[in-house]
Amino acid sequence: MPYHLSKSKLQSHAQCSRRLWLEVHQREAAQPDESTELILARGIAFGDAIRSCFPEGHLIQACGPDEAVHQTRMLFDRFANGEPRSPVFEAAFGYGDVVIYADVLEPCADGSWCLLEIKSATIKPHEPPKQHYVRDVATQAWVLRRCGLPISRVELGQANRDFVLPRN
Repeated sequence: MPYHLSKSKLQSHAQCSRRLWLEVHQREAAQPDESTELILARGIAFGDAIRSCFPEGHLIQACGPDEAVHQTRMLFDRFANGEPRSPVFEAAFGYGDVVIYADVLEPCADGSWCLLEIKSATIKPHEPPKQHYVRDVATQAWVLRRCGLPISRVELGQANRDFVLPRN
């Protein structure tokens, strides 16, 4: 059975090679606790909030990476055939054995795309991004460019817990 690499697996290896081995070979041992489930639920809610900022966008929803890559390819074929481009959420691309899911691909006026990777973890103002977030978005940009998608900008966003929306 081939073991496909994913952005998550690359991140796991960068943090701890033993973690990756356990995720691949003893997946059943990784039972999420309540804390982990709450973090995952927060991430899902945050993703929903981000998507609401781009109401005309397309969400790729598929069971498994092969189907997600296929759905993404079909959507980008429609764009290539004249359908107006719009933001794409969770677009799946594969190069070699690496599969990535892009949080947001936003079309740019020049025909290229902006890759937006959004992290739900909060940061302090003026704090530099965590190195594994940078590695994460760099992996995505590498795969997207290898797949022939013109990327003109890469942005890494994180929640700012000190931000207050002014009310009028």
